[in-house]
Amino acid sequence: MSGDDRDYLGWKLGEKTAFLLGENKYWIAFAFEFLPHLGFLGNIAEDLVKDEFVKKNRSESRKRLNREVVRLYKKRSGFAHQQGGKDSDRVTDYDYEMVSWLLRLSVREMIGPTKKGITHLRRKKSVDPTSFDDLVEKLKYR
Repeated sequence: MSGDDRDYLGWKLGEKTAFLLGENKYWIAFAFEFLPHLGFLGNIAEDLVKDEFVKKNRSESRKRLNREVVRLYKKRSGFAHQQGGKDSDRVTDYDYEMVSWLLRLSVREMIGPTKKGITHLRRKKSVDPTSFDDLVEKLKYR
């Protein structure tokens, strides 16, 4: 996250994660129930998630991922600020596994942009093609 994102952290984290991983075939395979469980980062068959399916479902994939990240961030906030107390507010093993899995996917996915010249998160000027923030803006309107 860049410095400007702190006022609405959960929302921006969800948005940036959705654009980073929204077309990731591992995420799509899980989100659309091609894979039976979380955590699978092995070799998936190339034809398990077809490119046409990714294109057709890009928007829905991003929405699902955004909702999941926002849900997890709310749980994190509740835990960090000692809010809640309801069972639904508690961090579960599933939540932990999901965060861990999304983090691993994110790290793997960030290797691609660095190979394409993305060197930092926050824009250093109004148009900064080497920033992740600029990449997200381009992806929004693609």
